[in-house]
Amino acid sequence: MIAAKKKAAQLDAFKEQRQAKIKAQFARRARLAKEKPPAQRPMVAPAGPKSPPRANPKQKRIKCPQYLAFVRLQPCACCRRPSFYEDKNQPHHLYTVGSGGSDFAAVPLCAICHAIWHNTGRHTFKKRTGIDLEAVNKALVARWKTKNGHQ
Repeated sequence: MIAAKKKAAQLDAFKEQRQAKIKAQFARRARLAKEKPPAQRPMVAPAGPKSPPRANPKQKRIKCPQYLAFVRLQPCACCRRPSFYEDKNQPHHLYTVGSGGSDFAAVPLCAICHAIWHNTGRHTFKKRTGIDLEAVNKALVARWKTKNGHQ
């Protein structure tokens, strides 16, 4: 019985100490909130060796929705399937958009050929079909530029 009373007294003392700490924290926070915040120091980069410039710096992506609309209306560069109204061909970017691939580096592929390209990869697709998509892209860009009066 004495041990239980002793534990209860210890627990009560602990609760009182905890409540006193919480009250002190709230009082400190209230005091700090009233004070003027300290001026922020400018961020300074840690001193150390600078990294060398990238060998192939990332290019800024060139967007052209008009060219992509033109590409969607062209027949598939692989199987020559025409582009239908509901099922337009998909513009396939030869270089990933994340690495700065331009919209002017896109060729039309139907959904089937586009899926085959992504499942096999550039080199295997070129071996199987014998089609150089970069040459197709150059011809397509030249045709679009002459059609739209660009030089």
